[in-house]
Amino acid sequence: MKDIVELQKYIRFQLEQLGSDNKHHEFEHLCRHFARIKICSNILPATGPVSAGGDQGRDFETYRSYIETTPIAASTAFGTTKQEKLVFACSLQKTIEPKIRSDIVTICGGPTVDAVYYFCSADLPVAKRQSLVKWAQDNHRVRLEIFDGAAISEQLTDLDVFWIAERYLNVPSELYPKQSKAGGKYSELASRWSDGEIPRTHADFFEIKYCLRKATFRPAAKPDLPKWIAK
Repeated sequence: MKDIVELQKYIRFQLEQLGSDNKHHEFEHLCRHFARIKICSNILPATGPVSAGGDQGRDFETYRSYIETTPIAASTAFGTTKQEKLVFACSLQKTIEPKIRSDIVTICGGPTVDAVYYFCSADLPVAKRQSLVKWAQDNHRVRLEIFDGAAISEQLTDLDVFWIAERYLNVPSELYPKQSKAGGKYSELASRWSDGEIPRTHADFFEIKYCLRKATFRPAAKPDLPKWIAK
């Protein structure tokens, strides 16, 4: 790709295909991993049974139990900080405004929640987004943050989360605009191992390990991480 703008457009296209192919689970995983890095690291998916013996005094588990009995259980996740209880919801529906309103009503029908982060693949005009935010605050006393398709696509071009686009949207790492990555030796080895060559010797392993370490700690090389892990 020539620049980040072109990459963003490609990611946006791939995001649209998730809805066309009914890949709801991929979108849910994408949103959860993104939220862990960008919003709140303490996140649990909504699926799976709650441990026997009650909630043991933990409001987080109590709220999780409530959501698991609703129709949106599979498309929600939960996060906690010292100050707030957070709920994350996502949808691939094209007509998204009524869906957001419906899900907010469901989410706020149980124990108190402080904020809802809603991810949708459809684009939502600013005026409608602001209207939804005001409606959620006025009617349910909850802070609503909405990431629509355009916002998600732009965010996924960041180096620290680009691997999510690689993993769940099949965006090749080679499409990331070229930068001065980790130095001459890294660039040389990256070029050598880009042709599908299979490592066969201890020397090959050493080179791949070297590149993996460089990509781990050098932000400009992070898009290459999935490639080195696979190698």
